[in-house]
Amino acid sequence: MTNREALAAKINIKLATEKLDVSLIDHNLSPESQYVGPSKEFDLALADIYVLLVTTPMVQEGGYQLNMTEKAQLIKLADGIFSKYGLPSPLSKTITIKRIL
Repeated sequence: MTNREALAAKINIKLATEKLDVSLIDHNLSPESQYVGPSKEFDLALADIYVLLVTTPMVQEGGYQLNMTEKAQLIKLADGIFSKYGLPSPLSKTITIKRIL
């Protein structure tokens, strides 16, 4: 099984190959290389896919649609992965309002 196939199996949602490949390549993994099991790089590629799914206004590919409850669950999964490696999650940033005009 390739890294691309493993990533697709983990998310269990049909996404364009390019989306999977970009996430893997961004974390120094070749999409066509043999999947060798869990690693920091693979986990972060998976977290990036979760971020992509959550931040897409309407995820409806291959007849599959995510509702708000499912998106909230993906946020928790992504946050957990980023936290595991001591990285800030792009999904849990807070905004501080200093002044309202």
